Amino acid sequence: MKYIEIENFFENPQSIIDLSKNLEFYTFDKHPETISVGRYAGKRSLQLHNIYPEFFESLCYGVISHLIDFSKVESCDWRVSSYFSLVNSDDHIPEIQVIHQDVDVLYAGVIYLNENSDRHSGTSLYKNEDGKYKLVYEFENKFNKMILYDATIPHGITKFIDNRLNLLFFIKDLKVTYRP
Repeated sequence: MKYIEIENFFENPQSIIDLSKNLEFYTFDKHPETISVGRYAGKRSLQLHNIYPEFFESLCYGVISHLIDFSKVESCDWRVSSYFSLVNSDDHIPEIQVIHQDVDVLYAGVIYLNENSDRHSGTSLYKNEDGKYKLVYEFENKFNKMILYDATIPHGITKFIDNRLNLLFFIKDLKVTYRP
């Protein structure tokens, strides 16, 4: 699996946006969970498993169901981090590489939560050829679309825009036992 795109991911995306409106957002250098969040542009909420555990479990199940067929699974354990992210056009920080690879992550993903956004403000995948990045694929920023991709593929925000609200998730571990 290199990448997956699912349109209309949430049944009621407005309820998810409403969840984000009750949260504080932090820059990477002021985030209370500094050990687990890394460096990033813009601001992020606390990890969703800490603030909305039931929603977090439902999100994980919904995302992972696009990787495995739960009807054939005896057991499944995962380790996932998830945050709301809010990025503005002036949030690019020169010392943080826009194009990057996630460390110690199997799959990364985004759910776009802005209606009527610039479609070219999504996420792009790249190939590193002799130290230069070549665009391989551009995910369009489309409301309520979920993207999921191999986190070792170089990727980044295609274009910074104001009020880019996303739900980010990072699948760090996935252990599946299938039924005999």
